[in-house]
Amino acid sequence: MCSSDLEVTSIDAAGKRVYLADGPGPREIPFDHLIVASGATHAYFGHDAWAKTAPGLKTIEDALDIRRRVLLAFEHAERETSRAAQRRLLTFVVVGAGPTGVELAGALAEISRHALAHDFRSIAPETARVILVQAGPDVLPSYVPALRASARRQLERLGVSVWTGSPVSAISPGRLRVGDETIDAGTILWAAGISASPLGSTLGTERDRAGRVVVNEDLSVAEHPEIFEKVVRKLLGRQMPPPGMPQPSQEEVDALIGWLETTLDENGKSQLAGHVGVQRLNRVEYANAVKDLLAIEIDPGQYLPADIAVDGDRKSTRLNSSHIT
Repeated sequence: MCSSDLEVTSIDAAGKRVYLADGPGPREIPFDHLIVASGATHAYFGHDAWAKTAPGLKTIEDALDIRRRVLLAFEHAERETSRAAQRRLLTFVVVGAGPTGVELAGALAEISRHALAHDFRSIAPETARVILVQAGPDVLPSYVPALRASARRQLERLGVSVWTGSPVSAISPGRLRVGDETIDAGTILWAAGISASPLGSTLGTERDRAGRVVVNEDLSVAEHPEIFEKVVRKLLGRQMPPPGMPQPSQEEVDALIGWLETTLDENGKSQLAGHVGVQRLNRVEYANAVKDLLAIEIDPGQYLPADIAVDGDRKSTRLNSSHIT
C-alpha cells in the first residue's frame, strides 16, 4: 500500500498495528516491521495558543500561508488611511534567530526593499520594519562566533532590527510582548524551536525531554526490534549536534564514520574516488562527496574522525567548523 492521503494517528507497538484517521479505506493497518519517520513540528514552549497568530515554517503549506500573510499585509496597508495602522501592518516580527529565523528576516527585508519597492502608490514598502527577536545573546547560537557576528552585520545592512536578549512573553493578534516592550505588528512569524512529532509518544517507549524517542544503536525502538525510529537519536553522553537542529542521529553519524574509515586504503587514500569522480579529496571535499552520495547531512568538522585522509595523507589535525567555507 502506498498513499499520501492516509493520516496516521497512533501506533500500537505491542499489537503491531498503525491506526489511521477517519476517511475512505481501512482504519488500521497491521505490520511486521515499521519505520517511523514522521519528522518534527513547531515548539511553542507551553504556549501552543500562539501558533494561530505566529505560524512557523515547516511545510510547503506553511510557506504558502506565510507568503499570503506577508503580501496581504502590504495590500492592506496600501488601503489604510491611518498612519498608525499602516505602521502596524508594515511591521514584521520574526521570533527566533536560528537559521530559519535569520533567513526569514533577511528575505522579508529584501522583499520590502527590492521586490516590492515600486509596486504601491500610497505606501513605501522599503520603510517596512523587520524585527528579529532572539531570547539569547546571539543570532545563530549554534554557529561559531565569527559567523554569528557576520550574520548580524549582514542582517543589519539589509535593514533588519536585531533584538537579542529579548524573550517573548506574550503574543496576541497584532501584538507581542518582548522583554519590557510591546510591539504592534501586522505579521508575527515563529522560528524559535522544534519538537519531535507527537506520533512518537504513542509508541509507549522512552523519550527525551524534547519528545524524541530513545533508540538502540541500530535505530530500533527499545523492546520492539521490529520498529525503527529514523529521525531521532539515542542519548549516549557523546558530543551531540546543536539543540533544536534537525540533524542526523548519532547512530547514523557513527555508522557513516565507520563506513568512511573502511574506504581508506593502507596509504590513507580514498577508495571512493571512482564513485565520486575525484582522484584526491581533502576532508571537507571528502565529506561533501559522501554526503551527496548518501543524501545525508553531515558536518565534516564536527563528526569526521581526526585520522582521515587529507589530500591522500593521514593527518591528526582535527578540522573545526571555523575552517569550513
